[in-house]
Amino acid sequence: MFGRRDGDKKRMRLWTHMTTTARQRLFDDCYGTKHIQLQILATHPTYQRKGAGKALCNWGIEMARRRGMAICVFASPMGRNLYDCLGFRNKAHVRIWVDGESESILLAAMIYEPVTLMVSGKRGLIPRN
Repeated sequence: MFGRRDGDKKRMRLWTHMTTTARQRLFDDCYGTKHIQLQILATHPTYQRKGAGKALCNWGIEMARRRGMAICVFASPMGRNLYDCLGFRNKAHVRIWVDGESESILLAAMIYEPVTLMVSGKRGLIPRN
């Protein structure tokens, strides 16, 4: 019998290293302390496609909006559509691939910027990049 592949220590170390490095480059350097990271969102199969994930994200979006903060997430291929529908935009892709393995996972590094993060420009409010 095989163990869980997603719990393999080598994979977990690589996941942590790759997402931490990407977060620093894509989000920390750009937003400083004005962002929060959605780390893991999973829905029990019984409640999938019933709005539970969307409700949780909307709660976080409202919290971020009140605090004037952006939300970053590394979306799996399964979760990407949810974040797209909620107004997150793609900044980059992060591929996680363990040496010697044939499979990899491509994560979408996504950002949600509430209107309160808009800064004033000469022609009115413009989204902060």
